[in-house]
Amino acid sequence: MFKAYQFRSYPDKEQAALLARTFGCARKACSLMREGRIKRYEETKEMLRATPAMHKEQYPDLKEVDGLAPANAQLNLDDPYKSFFQGPEVGFPNFKRKHRGRNSYTTNV
Repeated sequence: MFKAYQFRSYPDKEQAALLARTFGCARKACSLMREGRIKRYEETKEMLRATPAMHKEQYPDLKEVDGLAPANAQLNLDDPYKSFFQGPEVGFPNFKRKHRGRNSYTTNV
C-alpha cells in the first residue's frame, strides 16, 4: 500500500530560495532529458535512456539541490514516453513550463 503526505510549510527566505532552485532544477532536468530524447528519436527512431547525471557537468546547479528531485523527474517522464512508443499518435510529452502548474517536486524518505 502506498501512502502520500502533503505538507504546508512556511519557509524563511533562505529555505524559500533553496526550494525555488529545487523546483527549477527538477523542471530543467525534465526539459533537458525530453530534448535529448526528441533528438535521439528523430535521428534513430529509438528510445534514449536519459538520466539527470548526463547533464550535471554542464549544469552544476543540478548538483546543489536534492538529488532525488531530478531523478524523480526522470521517472515521471518515463511513463509518457512508454505510452508514445506503444502508440505514436499520442505525441511527445510537453516541456515543463515555469508559469504553468504548481511548483512541486517529489522526494523519497
